[in-house]
Amino acid sequence: KLPIDQIARRDVKLLVSGRGTMGNRILAWLSGLFEYAIREELIETNPCRSIERVVELPRERVLSREELTRIGQHLNDSAAADAVRLLAWTGCRRKEILDLRWEDVDLANRTLYRRDTKTGDRAKAVGDAAVALLERRKNGTDWVFPSARTNGPMREIRATIGEAFIAAEVWK
Repeated sequence: KLPIDQIARRDVKLLVSGRGTMGNRILAWLSGLFEYAIREELIETNPCRSIERVVELPRERVLSREELTRIGQHLNDSAAADAVRLLAWTGCRRKEILDLRWEDVDLANRTLYRRDTKTGDRAKAVGDAAVALLERRKNGTDWVFPSARTNGPMREIRATIGEAFIAAEVWK
C-alpha cells in the first residue's frame, strides 16, 4: 500500500506485466486515475505513461450449431430474447434489428428491408422461424422491438445475450 505520490513506473509495470489484454485494461484504468490525480495537483506525472501495452489482435469466433442450440434453450420469452433470436436467424447487425420498423417488414414476401445500413440499403429474406416470431411480435407500434421507456426502439440487449451465453456455458 503506497501513497499515490510514491507509485513509480516500475510498480505499475510489475502490476500489469504478464496479464495480457487484462493488463491493458488495468493500465488504462490506472492511467485515468493518475490523470485525475494530476488535475487535482496530487501528483506531477503519470507513472503509466510510456508503458507498452500488449498488442491485441481482433478476435472472430463463429458459434457452432450445438452452441447456438444451447443459447436458444436459455433465452426467455422477452422482447430482448426475441431480438437475439432474430439476430441469429438473419445475420443482421444488432442496430439493424433493434431499429427495425414494421414498415420495413414484409411478411407476405418474407423480407426485411433495411435502409441506410452500414453497407447501404438492402433486402433480407427470412425463414419460417423469423416470420413466426415477427407475426407473434405485432404490437401496434412503429417499432418491431419498441422501448419500454421511450417512444423509440429498444436500445439494449447485451445483458440478455450475456446471460444466455453464460447459462449455455459458451462463456465461462
